[in-house]
Amino acid sequence: GGSAIAIWSVLLFAGLLLMLALAKGGGRLFWERSPSHPHGSTHPFCWRRSFAVALLVSPALLLALFARPVSDYATRAAAQLHDPQAYIAAVLGADRATIQREHRP
Repeated sequence: GGSAIAIWSVLLFAGLLLMLALAKGGGRLFWERSPSHPHGSTHPFCWRRSFAVALLVSPALLLALFARPVSDYATRAAAQLHDPQAYIAAVLGADRATIQREHRP
C-alpha cells in the first residue's frame, strides 16, 4: 500500500543522489588537472583517454538500444530456470528410462 510507495520513493531518490554524487566525483577525478601539471597536458585531446571513455560508455548505450532483446533473453532464461523438467527431457530424451535409485537407511 502506501508504505511500499514511500519506501520505493526513498530508495529511488537515494539512488539518484548516489548516482549524481558518483558522477560528480568521477568527473572531477577524471577531468581535473593534477597539481603536478597545473596548466594541463600539452596535448589536450588524448585519443587513448577518449577511446577508454567510449569503450566504457558503449555497453550502456548498446543495452539501451537493444533493451527488448536483452529483456526477452533474460525472461526466457528465467522461464527455463523455473522449469527444470524441460531441460531434463531435452538432455535425457523423451523416452528416457526411469533411473533406479537406491534407498539408503
